[in-house]
Amino acid sequence: MKKSILYTLGFALALAGCKKDENIITTPDTDLAYVSFVNANASSKTVDVYVDTNKVNATGIGAFGVLNGVYAGVKGGTRKLIIRDVSTVIPPVEYYNSNISVQAGKSYSFFQYGLLTGGMFKGILLSNDRTDDTNMEMSKMRFLNISNGAPLLDLLAVRREGTVDKDSVLLFTAAPSLATLAQPDANALSAYKLLAGNRPANYTPGSAVSTYILKLKLSGTNTLVSASAATTIAPARSYTYFARGNYPSTVLTGMLDD
Repeated sequence: MKKSILYTLGFALALAGCKKDENIITTPDTDLAYVSFVNANASSKTVDVYVDTNKVNATGIGAFGVLNGVYAGVKGGTRKLIIRDVSTVIPPVEYYNSNISVQAGKSYSFFQYGLLTGGMFKGILLSNDRTDDTNMEMSKMRFLNISNGAPLLDLLAVRREGTVDKDSVLLFTAAPSLATLAQPDANALSAYKLLAGNRPANYTPGSAVSTYILKLKLSGTNTLVSASAATTIAPARSYTYFARGNYPSTVLTGMLDD
């Protein structure tokens, strides 16, 4: 399993290895399911994550952070997922307590999001597609709007060669904030769309290296909400991009799923 990278507005942060437990391990094993945890809550809470009774993170996961090591290996089946405040108060302060169902040999991403409501955050578990596409020049991308209070958003990818815009594609349209939905459709949100991966310099003779500028816009308009710096979308890789924060201070963040 490849080490994953967290991308935020064009900057990359390598994620370190995670703590091992007799039931929570990070060695690739088809007898285990693999789950990453993204703390995208809009209330700036740092948390610990427990699967059944096992703590899976070695250090607290800050707001908009990801589990160290990215994936935790857990036994397949129905698992109890509990997310608690990083504080050591007794009794512990719980922000999320629900079951998740995972299948051995597959990988998933769990996103905690929203503002504290009744002392709890919301969460959604997505299935990750880590299989290679037959066209190795293509990448896979999906998008979540988990920016609290955000309206419908579009995600546009502008391909550049050097500093010159070459073309663009509207990848996602009218994505609602998940915080406004009583029960988001996890199956639909798990799906990826294909996007041509970035090309090296001279892929076409005389061409500069290509990158993408990713732009969030109010749906159906040219009103810009957020834009990334020059961002590399590597061929044959899978990405989740998500709008986070409290609107209108919405930020676009990306995570490499494989």
